Amino acid sequence: MDKKWSNLLLVAFLIAFAVMSITLMDRSKSEDKPARIYKEITLYTPYFIEKRMLGLSIVSKITGKIEKPPASKVYIRLDELEKMWGKEFLKIDGDLLIVSDVNKSKIAEIKIMTPAERVWLNKYFDIK
Repeated sequence: MDKKWSNLLLVAFLIAFAVMSITLMDRSKSEDKPARIYKEITLYTPYFIEKRMLGLSIVSKITGKIEKPPASKVYIRLDELEKMWGKEFLKIDGDLLIVSDVNKSKIAEIKIMTPAERVWLNKYFDIK
């Protein structure tokens, strides 16, 4: 009887650990993004993720500054940085997304193809 209970207890711990792991992974994911327009925007964002031996880091293309947030928060922090950048350097003009540089000079135009992309831009970057 003791062997049976210890096996059940072990299985219960494994199941609890699996459920907690899946829950934590789900929380650490970033928001869903429209693939086409997000891919084009990332060409101009000043941040990228760098894989290192000890995990992931966020690097600024402009300053070279490296941020090392906890592994569970890397993508959440990247979203925060992209949102701050987008609010300042992105603007919607009709069906175009205008990307500006530090001097407020236009460096790119990206066509907004669908209403879903426009809604996502308004919500994610808080731009109108």
